[in-house]
Amino acid sequence: FRREIAKLGGDYEVVRKRILCKAAGEVGVELTPKELKGHIGVVFAKDDPAAASKTLIEFSKDKGDIFEPLAARIDGMLCNAQDVRKIAQLPGKDAMRAELLGLFEAPMSQMLATVEALLTSIMHCLENKINQAK
Repeated sequence: FRREIAKLGGDYEVVRKRILCKAAGEVGVELTPKELKGHIGVVFAKDDPAAASKTLIEFSKDKGDIFEPLAARIDGMLCNAQDVRKIAQLPGKDAMRAELLGLFEAPMSQMLATVEALLTSIMHCLENKINQAK
């Protein structure tokens, strides 16, 4: 799992509950060690949080649900476990960029196709007129 996260430019660390609770308190999230069950691991996604959460969910499913997301902090916003699962369903950054470029490109290509059709029809009309004149 660590290798998969490292490929995405992230890191995975198993932390002590006490230390995690102190660190969470520093950023305004109140946790108590009693709320946290089992071993606690933290994924640090530096580049693409959607890809890291997708990797976490897929790895967990492949290995019999050994990981369970509890929460996340993405771009300064706190997300619960359901939000993490929804983020994991999103496409990656490259796919989202391609979709955005497709949205920008579609009206231009439709306009070009319309102009080409008009020019082609004018050429056919002129060709027909020339053939009738002969």
